[in-house]
Amino acid sequence: MTTLEFHAIRNTCGLSTADLGRILGVNPRTVRSWEQGRMPIREKIAAEMRALADEHAILVDQFEAADPPIILEFPKDYYRSLGRPREWYVTALGAALSRWDGLRAEWVGEPESHALDSRLRQSG
Repeated sequence: MTTLEFHAIRNTCGLSTADLGRILGVNPRTVRSWEQGRMPIREKIAAEMRALADEHAILVDQFEAADPPIILEFPKDYYRSLGRPREWYVTALGAALSRWDGLRAEWVGEPESHALDSRLRQSG
């Protein structure tokens, strides 16, 4: 796996270097070193990255197949209890929204002051 492929998968899945480090069981500095080409990406890590990409694609498909609207719960820490950060779900939802005209999504329980920033709606 190249450094660009590694970085692209991390970004597509909505993972920060800290989030990916937690998932892979490594220090975030190690993640940055892989992305910057300072350390080779071992095959075991490459396989884990491909598995993450597949898992994320399955989530996109699940969102796309759901009856609208899709409701994402708040607070942010709820998602960490599922083993993935909130952005993991948001990026999957974004991919599903880009593929399906009728899909709607809303945050539940979001504080009023962030309502506009946190609402995901399909334009159109």
